[in-house]
Amino acid sequence: MSQLNCRSVRLRDLGITRRARRDLVLMLIASLLFVCSVDASMALDCGPKLDLAPTTLYVAKSQEIPITRVVTERVGASRNLVVHIANENKRSAMLYQVIVHRVGGSISSAYCVSSGGLTPSGTVTVKIKEAPLGDDVIVQITTSANPKAKYTIYSDLNAQRDFSTREVVRRNLYVFKFKNAPLASTSRAHVEAAIGIWRDAGIDFQPVYRDFSDSETAQILGDDRLLTVFFGQSGLELGEWQDRERVQNLKPKKESFAVVFARTTFQGFGGTRTDPYRVQIYIDEDVLVPTAPVGRTVAHELGHLLLGEGHTGSPNVPWTSGLMEAGTASTFIDVSATDAKRARTRAAQIPTP
Repeated sequence: MSQLNCRSVRLRDLGITRRARRDLVLMLIASLLFVCSVDASMALDCGPKLDLAPTTLYVAKSQEIPITRVVTERVGASRNLVVHIANENKRSAMLYQVIVHRVGGSISSAYCVSSGGLTPSGTVTVKIKEAPLGDDVIVQITTSANPKAKYTIYSDLNAQRDFSTREVVRRNLYVFKFKNAPLASTSRAHVEAAIGIWRDAGIDFQPVYRDFSDSETAQILGDDRLLTVFFGQSGLELGEWQDRERVQNLKPKKESFAVVFARTTFQGFGGTRTDPYRVQIYIDEDVLVPTAPVGRTVAHELGHLLLGEGHTGSPNVPWTSGLMEAGTASTFIDVSATDAKRARTRAAQIPTP
């Protein structure tokens, strides 16, 4: 990744031709005028520059920068949006500018701006700060005269999705981790992987993490530090059912989604289950078949909150997704288009935050 230092550098020293110098100067002047005309309260910085192009995101757009040197792309807004620019000219340096704004908005009301310079064969990867999901955004890339430049825009929304970004539902997902939870050390990895599975289906969970100390665990779950599980509606008020109520009261709204990592009275993966009555799931041990993909169990239990009881392939169960096959017999993580649409409808009924 190329970085500019603060010492004085002449354009001639960068290997830029005389014809291109005029374009660079004009572009710099335009950039300065643009920045000066923007409200100081607006977030101008697009975010941190990364050392490498991402490998965990989808490619939304990718092509050579045309000779006109200005490209405008409409991209589905997502929480992770990254622009990678490569100067493929081995002899000449170049300047670049990335501007992101909402569809229908003017450049003067841009969401963020990032600019800088690239040495010959240099690259830069800019991470866009979180954009509002649900609307597309415009990504405008401007470079100095250099037809050998290439850009790639990465997104966490699959470009081949069969739904529009306006159909994406964003909801908070409260993640409570108790001190003695069997998966305490890997809980975030499980949650992030599960979030990725459901984001592909058009539901963007925003995790809100909260960890509980040993004393806090005892205060909420009792001296045994075990969460009392239940098996169906008939067991709702058996045992120390107040454990689950106290956990539910940790959420700002009782109807909000929650994932609870805790050691349960059942212990083992049998204590990992969904509580549709309190809109939360309990994760004890992971389900092994013999090895479940990280996040599959959390995503599966969230699926029960979104779709209902029952497993794919069982009698009178309409789900068709591999994700909703019984965790003791399947490692699939796919969500069918029909199930995804049904899940988005359910998620939209949950209040925000």
